[in-house]
Amino acid sequence: MFSCKILRRTALSSCLRISVSRLITTASTPALSGKTCLITGGSRGIGLAIASRLATDGASCILLSRTLSVAQDAASELDTSMGQMHEAVQLDVASTRRVWTADDLGGVDPASIDIVVNAAGVAQTKLLCLMTPEEIEDIVFTNLMGTIYSCRTFARSMMRSRTEKSILNISSVLSSRAGRGSSIYAACKGGIEGLTKALATELGGKRVRVNAIRPGLINTGMLSESVSSKAEQAFLERIPAGRTGSVEEVSDAAMFLIKNTYCNGAILTLDGGFSVSL
Repeated sequence: MFSCKILRRTALSSCLRISVSRLITTASTPALSGKTCLITGGSRGIGLAIASRLATDGASCILLSRTLSVAQDAASELDTSMGQMHEAVQLDVASTRRVWTADDLGGVDPASIDIVVNAAGVAQTKLLCLMTPEEIEDIVFTNLMGTIYSCRTFARSMMRSRTEKSILNISSVLSSRAGRGSSIYAACKGGIEGLTKALATELGGKRVRVNAIRPGLINTGMLSESVSSKAEQAFLERIPAGRTGSVEEVSDAAMFLIKNTYCNGAILTLDGGFSVSL
């Protein structure tokens, strides 16, 4: 009887040690360890901020950019402490105008991608009637069609996989709040939100989640390049928070949408209250 009690206590103690060991291992393993993420527009601004967070969480990142050297510099700064491998690929998402191949992606197999972040975008600074057809097409094929072709490129292989996959698109508060001189940009971002919701229903049953972030005025290089200080100040006066957002705050939101496996078809607004103010 005594020996039975000792055996039971020994077995229980062993089980507890194994359980604690598993908990420690799970807690110490980053949530995205072993995942491969592809980020369009990943060499700067919002795209780079999200890539940095993904890498910190254990993911390997592939940064797409029009300028290879800029993407290479950005990739070299990403976290590699957990054995991640990061790559830079030169791809102008506006130029291909078709579904991307492995050759377009620098040899990357689309089937190897677990998470896609579509952050490539260009700003608009002119009234529609002053824009050339070439300027209009550059915005449309970068901001909208680039996102559509990116989603199309990876959707089929993602649906065939038996693991969780995720697509995150970057929209803009201008999709719902008009801004002077932003007609084509706003139209593209509105299209991205429609695309996001439709794909969430098409792909959700195959364990592929599609979400989007709708940022407001975010402190990026694009902001300083496309908005005058006077216009920025006028914008700030309409934001209850009284300031611009940071790329780190956008990346926080991105990580929530990427990690939460019940979040599908969401459009997360991040604008300091601008869109709900009068």
